[in-house]
Amino acid sequence: MDRATKAIRRSGVRLKSLGGGHADLNMVISELKDVRQAAKILMQAQNTASQDMLKWSLNGENRAIQDVASQLAELNSLWTEVQKEFTEHLKDYKYQFEVILEGERHVDQARNHLAACEQREMKIKKELKKAEIGRAHV
Repeated sequence: MDRATKAIRRSGVRLKSLGGGHADLNMVISELKDVRQAAKILMQAQNTASQDMLKWSLNGENRAIQDVASQLAELNSLWTEVQKEFTEHLKDYKYQFEVILEGERHVDQARNHLAACEQREMKIKKELKKAEIGRAHV
């Protein structure tokens, strides 16, 4: 991803976070998404290169090159499985941050509700005090 595109995407994540806050956490989630996509692209490129190498080796008559290319293709297959597991773990890892973000939003809502309740309590206390002073003068 070129720098300009990355800067625009990061700015978009920050703008999206302005209303609800948690810009850093949103950035982590966005970056993990990018890491997972990049890992998949890398895995596909490695597979393509391995397949091309195997195809090339089979066109020649050198058994040693064919054997090495075949073993490399097998090694690449094992490596691809590991990379697939890694991308799945990245997906789970990103999901955990999404759960944390949701929890943070609930905490924010609870704080706002608490602040509103405290303001109502202060208002009621003032009204009660006025009522008590009014009764004392009567």
